Amino acid sequence: MLMNPFAEDAGVSVEIHTRAGRRFPAGYDNITVPSFSSVTVPLHEPVQREHVFAVQVTAHRGRVVAEQLIKLDGAGIAVFLGFNHLSAGWDFVGDVPEADVTFLSLYNPSDKVAEAAVTVYDVEGQPIYEEDTILRAHAPTVVGISDAVEGGVPYRVAVRGKED
Repeated sequence: MLMNPFAEDAGVSVEIHTRAGRRFPAGYDNITVPSFSSVTVPLHEPVQREHVFAVQVTAHRGRVVAEQLIKLDGAGIAVFLGFNHLSAGWDFVGDVPEADVTFLSLYNPSDKVAEAAVTVYDVEGQPIYEEDTILRAHAPTVVGISDAVEGGVPYRVAVRGKED
């Protein structure tokens, strides 16, 4: 869902990134989001049979707030945390109640392959999981942390870009 709480109309394009590469779905290259309104952008067709994907929304004019709505199909729920600008590192907290599988999907929006360090910390600040991972250009990368986290127990995740 793209929301425009601002006084001017916005024009955006939506690009989808999968492990197989970039996709530019027809009709998603010049979406108008009128002022003080919202527009739903259905992704179910362009990402059929894709378990992991990233979405890049680019405003060509105006501003929008992007949000994800998830329809529960009985198989589980996905929770997404997105960021609105690039950085060399991110920290966020987690607490997944009764989760069987917990993973991070990291997206590299650059044209170059990158390396990142993922560290999961317990509530005392002690590292309980560490992994270095390669982030392909314009593709999502999955890091499984199920073995490190326990349902209902808070934790912190730090993702840091590694220098060459």
